[in-house]
Amino acid sequence: MEVYLVENAPWNIGSERQEFIGVGAHLFAIACKRSFEAGCEGCVAFDANTGLVDYYVRALRAEAMGANRLFIATPRAKQLVDTYFEEGGT
Repeated sequence: MEVYLVENAPWNIGSERQEFIGVGAHLFAIACKRSFEAGCEGCVAFDANTGLVDYYVRALRAEAMGANRLFIATPRAKQLVDTYFEEGGT
């Protein structure tokens, strides 16, 4: 499954006004859950901005497919879904 675009609200990115933490990971957990529901084994692919590639590899444990092309494989997708959804979903 492909994630076309994920963005946080500008006011919620690394500032004193930041109200929510972990929004990006939660959005990817939703995408992984939908991937499981669609029969895609939770796998999610996406293109990252160059400055965020290392962040996604660290924070989401995404894996590289190319320069800026990343994916979340089934084992990590299951962890994300289980973390952000009480009922799991995998």
